[in-house]
Amino acid sequence: MKITLYRTLLLLLVLLNGQIFAQSIPTVIEINNGWEFHKVGTNNWYKAEVPGCVHTDLINNKLIPDPYFGENEAKLQWIDKTSWEYKTTFIADKSILEKQNIELDFKGLDTYAEVSLNGQHLLTTDNMFCEWQTNIKSYLKEGENTLRILFHSPVVMALLSRDKFNLEAPMGYNFEFMQGELPNYAPYWRKAGYMNGWDWGPKLTTSGIWRPVYLRAWDNAKINSIQIVQKEITKQKATINTIVAIESSAAMGAILNMSYSNNGNIKKVTPTAVKLQQGLNEINIDITIDKPAIWWPNGLGEQPLYEFVASLDINSTTADLLKTKTGLRTVKLIREPEADGGTSFYFEVNGNPVFAKGANYIPSDVFPSRVTPEHYEGLIKAAADANMNMLRVWGGGIYESDLFYELCDQYGIMIWQDFAFAIYHTPDYPEFMASIQKELKDNIQRLRNHPSIVLWCGNNETELIWDMLMKKYFGYKIDDKVDNLLEYLIPIPPSGNVDPAVTARVEKAYDDIFYNYIPEAIEKYDYNSHDYWPSSPMSDYKTPMSQTKPQSGDMHFYIAMLDLPFSAYLETPSHFFSEHGFHAWPDKKTVYGFTSPEDRKIDSPVMKAHIKEMGGSTTINNFIEKYYGTPKDFDSYLYLSQVQQAEGMKLALETHRRWMPYTMGTLYWQLNDVWPGATWASIDYLNNLKPLHYFVKKAFEPLIVVPSNHKNEFKITIVSEEKKAFNAKLEMQIIDFNGKKLWEQSKSVSIKPNTSEVFFETTTKSLVNNIDTAQSVFVVKLVKGKKILASNVSYFVIPKELKLQKPTISKEIKTTEGGFTITLKSKTLVKNLYLNIAEKGLLSDNFFDLLPGEEVSIQFLSEEKIKNFGEKVNLFSLIDAN
Repeated sequence: MKITLYRTLLLLLVLLNGQIFAQSIPTVIEINNGWEFHKVGTNNWYKAEVPGCVHTDLINNKLIPDPYFGENEAKLQWIDKTSWEYKTTFIADKSILEKQNIELDFKGLDTYAEVSLNGQHLLTTDNMFCEWQTNIKSYLKEGENTLRILFHSPVVMALLSRDKFNLEAPMGYNFEFMQGELPNYAPYWRKAGYMNGWDWGPKLTTSGIWRPVYLRAWDNAKINSIQIVQKEITKQKATINTIVAIESSAAMGAILNMSYSNNGNIKKVTPTAVKLQQGLNEINIDITIDKPAIWWPNGLGEQPLYEFVASLDINSTTADLLKTKTGLRTVKLIREPEADGGTSFYFEVNGNPVFAKGANYIPSDVFPSRVTPEHYEGLIKAAADANMNMLRVWGGGIYESDLFYELCDQYGIMIWQDFAFAIYHTPDYPEFMASIQKELKDNIQRLRNHPSIVLWCGNNETELIWDMLMKKYFGYKIDDKVDNLLEYLIPIPPSGNVDPAVTARVEKAYDDIFYNYIPEAIEKYDYNSHDYWPSSPMSDYKTPMSQTKPQSGDMHFYIAMLDLPFSAYLETPSHFFSEHGFHAWPDKKTVYGFTSPEDRKIDSPVMKAHIKEMGGSTTINNFIEKYYGTPKDFDSYLYLSQVQQAEGMKLALETHRRWMPYTMGTLYWQLNDVWPGATWASIDYLNNLKPLHYFVKKAFEPLIVVPSNHKNEFKITIVSEEKKAFNAKLEMQIIDFNGKKLWEQSKSVSIKPNTSEVFFETTTKSLVNNIDTAQSVFVVKLVKGKKILASNVSYFVIPKELKLQKPTISKEIKTTEGGFTITLKSKTLVKNLYLNIAEKGLLSDNFFDLLPGEEVSIQFLSEEKIKNFGEKVNLFSLIDAN
């Protein structure tokens, strides 16, 4: 959990040099003011923000344009090939210098930095993901001190690292066939991979002080961390082992006090007398909590958090105090043999199997230091509101901020945590491996107490790339029985020219990290022993992902990349879909924000610059033509791309849930955006909800009813996460677009807890006999009394074949507390009704089908006072797009 840097026992707060000095034991100062930066080789210094980065500082000083606007990204590629220097001054008074220990604590330096204080070199860094502490007592002086940090060009340093590796495999290992003017350097740094560009984000490789800098001064001893080890958790009691890490200046006696609380009810543990040795000490204190409050994933229960407080007394004086929070729960990844020869893959929480509903999470900005707490909260709340219970923190990004994980703890969002490795293999020289081992230690220790963390995963797709692509280049014979999905995308000729010693080095480096160093680090630093999965996706250890039965492990599946129709989702099974998705353009307001009026054309250079997928907009355009027809204008194109994404993913998510318990997880790609562009996200860069997010919320409801029409088989499945059985009525109709009933049937159903069951089955041909399928819709509702528990619709032809009518929609607006209620009604079907509202706010639903004769009320919540709101609600639907 988050370590409290400002200690609770404050003796005096003094405002000095614009900074808050916490005069406590220990004293902690955040060095965040007075920073300046310049381009190395120039004499012009400019104001800098810390935390921050070079790009944001250049933007703030109006030295470069907005990288996200127009084609500006391409004009700013010089920045990462330049070195930059930062400096500031801070005051240290006599009380600080008198402390026995004084250190600087850098929470994040990106990436290759040389740190000096008062002209004395302190530190050399080479890893964005590490925390760096250095003793400065002998260099600090009373009064003004100058701190300088030189950041070398990350591109230059990575190229030097590449040369140092001295290992060439030109077409395969280094991915040089995908690079531009420079040889590929991305595998040779420990830096967020996405900054070098991805198929959903720009190439804007930055440098800087991306997390806070602290000065810490202390005497005798300080508490470095508290680890909460959950040994046994039941409804009756929780057996906890708290491990307090104490750093001591010398051998001495002390008293360690522990307490814990939930909902303000503080319980004190008997004080423990300890004998500290010089250096690091680990003190174990066992705690038993009777009738503990249990933490549950979102939708399955509450998320109570316990706060644990450790204080250290030396000579009857409190030397230090530290707090941490956690939730009490058990989590296991269940992988058991199955009758068909496969192996299960699902999470069991508090003894209950849980279907994982969620998405993949990427950094919320290319420049992570500028992501605000409000943005984080908006994202995580939106995920929880959409009935999600899991996010996968993807390995090509960053280990997220403390706040991100705290919000996931609060909202009940389980975290599948990738370590920061994606696609590439890594060098094997000792310094690089040592840096990785430090990275593992720092991040495991920081994150291990979070109840939201349920799985450590080694990397994203590195093993997939090796198994399905790189082996061929390195001279291995590819097993014809294994589905070689990637060779379809990137055909690599076999090579007989790679030295076997090169292959051995590449394989050993991979095995060292993902089969030795990471498991060892988890065992050493995370006594909760979270489950570990070496790579995503894979069928089993050292076994590649496969689309054929029997299934084991997790799967990444993209129909567009494989040139498959949306119906392929109905034919591709997996126990756990850890990635799958379809891309679309973002909200119209977002697109207008990065374009000028002349750029708002489907094939304009600016639009092309904002889609990074390998085929550009070709896939989106081809699918629109196939399923929806030709859009009549630019705005219609944006609308159709989003509706297409939402409808396609609706099919995928509902199918995966129907397959429960064979399938026990679906994490679509992706929740959020790193910039404004065409991506797979359901929430765009500005936190606007795309149609997909509204559809996800419905597909992830605890109780859903799902029509399925495929290959002349028509089925109705009810999926329930309810804890108790219940009876209801299943009402089914086929109506035409004017509301006339063409067929109907109802039946009583008994629904078991936590099940997926088919309750109606027939052939499509017999169901639609003598019915015009181009102007009819299947409507299904699960009702109990007068209450609709769940509902859904299904069509028999693709959207462009529907004979839609121009609707007349009645609209009634009522002012409510915090916003407005919009009531809509139409005599004819309205397909994918879009409420286009320019003002900031949150709609309870959007892009839905308004059935003929039915009245729908939508809530619009806004913090703004909006005049003449009714005039600002613009309606648009599928018939308006062609």
